Amino acid sequence: MIRRRAWLPTIALAAGPLLPAAAQEPPATSPGSSPASRPAAEAPPLDAHGYLDLRYRYRSVPGEARDQDLFGAFGVRSSLPGVGEKDLRVEASGSFVWDLDEFPDGGSPFAGLPETFGDRFHAYLYEAYGEIDPVGPVRRLRAGRQFLWKEEGIRFDGLYAEAAASGGAEISVYGGVPVHFYESSRDGDLLAGAGVALRPWRRVRVSLDEIYVRDARDVPGVPSLEGDLLSVLGVEGSFDPRLLLRGSFSWLDAKERRQVVDAAFLDPPSGARVNLRLVRQNQFSEIPVTEFSPFVATLGVYEPFFQWQVDGGGPLVGSLDLAAGYARRRLIEGAEEGLFNHEFDHAYAIATLGACPWPSTSLHLRGDGWNGGGRDLVAVGGGLEARLGEKKEWRGEIGTDYALYRVDVQTGQERLDDRRFYGRVRRKIGERLDFGIGYRYEVDDIDRYHVADVVLGIRF
Repeated sequence: MIRRRAWLPTIALAAGPLLPAAAQEPPATSPGSSPASRPAAEAPPLDAHGYLDLRYRYRSVPGEARDQDLFGAFGVRSSLPGVGEKDLRVEASGSFVWDLDEFPDGGSPFAGLPETFGDRFHAYLYEAYGEIDPVGPVRRLRAGRQFLWKEEGIRFDGLYAEAAASGGAEISVYGGVPVHFYESSRDGDLLAGAGVALRPWRRVRVSLDEIYVRDARDVPGVPSLEGDLLSVLGVEGSFDPRLLLRGSFSWLDAKERRQVVDAAFLDPPSGARVNLRLVRQNQFSEIPVTEFSPFVATLGVYEPFFQWQVDGGGPLVGSLDLAAGYARRRLIEGAEEGLFNHEFDHAYAIATLGACPWPSTSLHLRGDGWNGGGRDLVAVGGGLEARLGEKKEWRGEIGTDYALYRVDVQTGQERLDDRRFYGRVRRKIGERLDFGIGYRYEVDDIDRYHVADVVLGIRF
């Protein structure tokens, strides 16, 4: 049996949001005190908040295949008042993975991107920058490793500046060296970009960014120097407080790349919500730089498709909440199905009932209908969640779910006809610690998997 595999260009480890920095205020003095009698002002302390998440994972399949890994993710945010118009903000985040087994083991069903390197331990720095709001037209100035979202997530080491121009226009310029986590050389790499945003009407914002990235590659068989220009036009409007419309249209070297239209409706009084998305992805005839198309770097080509999806829901009666959705994807321009490239129809419905069957628990039931891979099928799932303790410091979940197509971001594998059964318990210990354990039994069209996790979260 041949196992389907392709390496993803990035590993995303989940991490909780950073805690907001607390505001610092100078010590108060009495109105009648004279300057000579006032105590000398102390320098404001450095304010810092952050997290560290650790996860031990054990996996096995029938036979002798075993795998053990230790994952970590961290983030820290600090601020120093009195620098710039507001304060100096410093942020950093990253992750690591440590292979605890016999290494390397390329024949293992759990072999992933870390096993393609010669070391067990790999660390990744995602962000590490300082940011200030200077006095004057420049509203924001950031230096260091940073993340920029312009239809794709782009990481680079360099500078970012944002300024306000006449007529309410916003101008941004940025540049530096792109970050490639899985390349050994940065010689010859370059990123440079500029953007402008206008508000032609009160609740409408239009933006245009031009981003050039050059990648001098050291991969055999890949052009030694590759440069691409990404143009991204964005439109955002809200003609009603309950409705938000967004559109994104991009070109790669003057060739149409992707068009995305989103509409989101939320009615706070009733809790009703509806989301709609239309996506058209065009094909690439050549391999562009990885920042502009992550899957292209993995597959060599990303088949063109058109997809639309709609979902909605809201409270129905009492603590009963209903949600439903439908998605339809079709390959276009004569594209053929393959890894990560599928035609499908997917419909689902979820019913969630709070305080059922006990006051501290909630129950959800889910039904999925799939048409893909030349067959129709219906799958049923559901789960039970409990929050216990005086401060609800205990949280437990059991359940099952199904997906016709599922991507494992740790190994880069795509699994078909995938059913999961899971159970996990997590306890919050005070305000700074939480601990949890979990187990998952998974069955796809190739194998059966046992996965156990032990997690520790630290907040400071």
